[in-house]
Amino acid sequence: MSNAAKQLQAAYDVQGRLAQVFDRVAFIGGTAINVVAMASGSKSVSARSTHDLDIVVDPQNINESLRKATGLGFTPERGRKENLHLIDRASGMRIDLFYSRPIGNELKIGIEEILASAVERTAKMSGREYTFSVANPALLVLSKWMAGRRPDRQESDFSDIARVITSEYGTTEEFLTREMPVLAAHVPEHKWEAFVADIKGIKR
Repeated sequence: MSNAAKQLQAAYDVQGRLAQVFDRVAFIGGTAINVVAMASGSKSVSARSTHDLDIVVDPQNINESLRKATGLGFTPERGRKENLHLIDRASGMRIDLFYSRPIGNELKIGIEEILASAVERTAKMSGREYTFSVANPALLVLSKWMAGRRPDRQESDFSDIARVITSEYGTTEEFLTREMPVLAAHVPEHKWEAFVADIKGIKR
């Protein structure tokens, strides 16, 4: 089994255990990108390795949730105010749990919006199917666009955007048309032209 397949399987196992702790769970970040891209069924799409798991969870009694998580194979670590860090003892993977502040910096993508609009996508790898709860693909694109504004991250984050648009929408025009309400709600008016130019300029 490839390293990417092992990571996908570990992420799927993590999802199952976290679902015993939190009412709602949704992946963002690299794992979500992989799942959305692979759900298209295209044989030309492959998963890229991820260093950690980024997961949005219901904001609830965090201390009680951490106690439950500890009993399910996770070791809590100190995080920032808006997220918590866990280590999955079975796989050694690090998990960032987001439960409080909006993500995407000035785009202000709220935790409740991510959870309420989350979708299920099924990735196939090594003869198995893995169904994940992931953030709305439009929100994945927005978060990756904001992160990709940093020169040191632009190549990888814009590549992720291309994978999502190709797999989920087919064309840039279809993405912009179908997701206009979501995009307009988050991209500030003074950044709209730059956003559209970046999206249309990404090579796919």
